[in-house]
Amino acid sequence: MPETSEPTTGSLHAGRDSFEDFLPLRDDGTSRSPDGTGSGHLVSMSDRADAEVAVKYMVMTYGGPSDWEALAGTGPNAMSPAEIAAHFEAMQALHEELAATGELVTAFGLSEPASAQTVDIHGGTPVVSDGPYAETKEFLAGFGIIDVATHERAIELAARFAGVVSTRVELRPVYG
Repeated sequence: MPETSEPTTGSLHAGRDSFEDFLPLRDDGTSRSPDGTGSGHLVSMSDRADAEVAVKYMVMTYGGPSDWEALAGTGPNAMSPAEIAAHFEAMQALHEELAATGELVTAFGLSEPASAQTVDIHGGTPVVSDGPYAETKEFLAGFGIIDVATHERAIELAARFAGVVSTRVELRPVYG
């Protein structure tokens, strides 16, 4: 595996010229980085198989306005109280299982996008606007941070999250 020339966080391996295919190593003080410092160096997906390091991933679920309505028991796709309870019980069971194995770092559902605010700075003064920043039909509905030994395990767990929320989820490595 290529070595880095400097032991600084975020340095690239020799011969690499972008961050596009890199994943972080754990930055918890253990000797998991290629140089043994545990300093959070990045390792590529292709090099990662040899490194055998645990990596944190964010599993993100998305939904549109009709999804929030359904979970509130309103709208054309309204879920019954029993369906809503079953949904939250299934998610809670998955969270409890992964917490017991040490693979769940944290997980939260988010409020509906209508409650979002966007904060920007203009001339050193915070400017607050109502609503989410993104102009999209789907919004981030919730997320979980998992800490797993392999990319394959991350995919397996993301698939389980997708099964509980009955839609695809996004899986991304977490840097830092």
